[in-house]
Amino acid sequence: MSLLIRLGIRDITRRFIHSALFVLGVALGVAMVIAIDIANGSSSRASS
Repeated sequence: MSLLIRLGIRDITRRFIHSALFVLGVALGVAMVIAIDIANGSSSRASS
C-alpha cells in the first residue's frame, strides 16, 4: 500500500469525528451550490 494512503487512513482513524465533519461540510456545500443553481434555473424559466 502506498505511503500516502497509509498516512491518510491513520489520520482518519485518529481523528474520525473531525474527518466525518469535514466530509459532511463538503457534501453540504456541494448540495447548496446545486440547490442554488436549480433555483436560478427555475426562476429564469418562470420569468421567460
